[in-house]
This record gives sequence, C-alpha cells and structure tokens, in this order.
Amino acid sequence: MAYTELTCDDEGLGLETLYRMSMVDMGDGTYSQRVVEYAGFPFPYLTVESGDINATYLYYDDYLGKPRYVQVVDGLTQLESFDASNFFWWLGDNKWHIWGNGGGEYYTSTDDVATPNLATTWVVANGANAPLPIVTLYT
Repeated sequence: MAYTELTCDDEGLGLETLYRMSMVDMGDGTYSQRVVEYAGFPFPYLTVESGDINATYLYYDDYLGKPRYVQVVDGLTQLESFDASNFFWWLGDNKWHIWGNGGGEYYTSTDDVATPNLATTWVVANGANAPLPIVTLYT
C-alpha cells in the first residue's frame, strides 16, 4: 500500500494548514481518503464507547458551525459511511447526535460545546442501550 499526502493551505487566513489528506492506494485500482491533520484538532478522530456503539469517528467537515464526524467502518470509504448516515454531528435542534451502525440514532447531548468529546450530559435515544457513551479524542 502506498500513500500520498496533500496539504490544503488557508491562503492567508492565519493558519498554516487547513487539513492534510492522505490518499491510500489500496492496490486494486482504488484509493481510500483519510484526513491526517486538521487545523484546530490535534487528533481528528473520536472514539465512542457505549452499550450500542463502540466505534471510531473521523472528522468529515463542519456543519452548522461545528465539526461533523463519520464512523470508520471496515470495508467502506468515508463517503460510503457518510451515505449510510453513520454520523456524529450537531443538528439544528441544538443537540449532538450519535448515529452509527447503518444510520440509527443512539445518543444525544444538549451540551453546546465546540467538540463532542467536551459534552458531559448524554441521553439514550430511540431505544438504544445503556451505558451512556464515553466520547474521547483518539490518541
């Protein structure tokens, strides 16, 4: 497997790098895309450990002024996981939502914080199972 990194600079916005992408040659004529650095986030991965979701989420983009993450799923590209609604995001109802495993919503938090690992109040949604999630930056 070979990879190439691409850096996207901010063109004078005051940050050295907005993001660095790694394009991984999968050896079968396809490529997988990974964000390896994002301005303001030392680690763009989050881990979620709970009764129903035990997964890693990768920074995808900003949505409604907050970072949106997509679940890392073996065998799926980031776009395919996005299309399957495997999100961790802030919605217009002023809540963080953890969706995963093919698109079901599992947990929400009304903590209005910059990133979801700073939220401390989670509730079970749509019949998900306890325990409530532990959300951490992936290191």
